[in-house]
Amino acid sequence: MTRIRVDLRVPVGRALPDLAAFIVRCEQAGFDGVGIHDHPSSGRDAYLALALACRATQRLRLFPATSSPLVRHPLVSLRLPTAWRRSHRGAPASRWRPALFQRGV
Repeated sequence: MTRIRVDLRVPVGRALPDLAAFIVRCEQAGFDGVGIHDHPSSGRDAYLALALACRATQRLRLFPATSSPLVRHPLVSLRLPTAWRRSHRGAPASRWRPALFQRGV
């Protein structure tokens, strides 16, 4: 008999550390995969969330549930350093800042 695989999509708007903890619980519960949608309103980058989930899990299939990286708004990409810093408490702060946000510009 063919085994049914069950994947789910993560809740929208969770902080990255909470999201990683949720995905670990999904793996412990026996789910086969987790999808993370990529949308500016979620407040996080799907690919950064997938990278953190890869580090925290062993067997789950991880994938972007919906994504459009070719038409991604530039401000979504500009938020990556901040999202990375927030997900790694105690990690060195990034000194990279886009010119648009520096003082005097």
